[in-house]
Amino acid sequence: MATKYWLAGHPSGRLLAASAAHDLGSIADGNEEAFTITCTGSALGDIVLGCSSSLDIIDLGVTAQVTAADTVTVTVLNNSGGALDLASATFRVLVLPSGAIDDMIASM
Repeated sequence: MATKYWLAGHPSGRLLAASAAHDLGSIADGNEEAFTITCTGSALGDIVLGCSSSLDIIDLGVTAQVTAADTVTVTVLNNSGGALDLASATFRVLVLPSGAIDDMIASM
């Protein structure tokens, strides 16, 4: 479930947050695994400010982007030189809606 926050007292500066547990499979060197997190209120064009994991991700790279309404896709990349397999972890995303950016720019 997404939670709304406020930035710098500006009512359009809301942030959306969501989390989901995911158990990554063994990711071979040069491969990736993608999964989605439901982030209610997110839309195409929104900016994912960050993605975190409850575990040490070792040498894996993590990216996240809004790929559909209410959906953030997290991609975990492995370029470590060998296969890596993490235990189940909770991944969290923080999303800034593009409308909030437009409103902040208009109010400057």
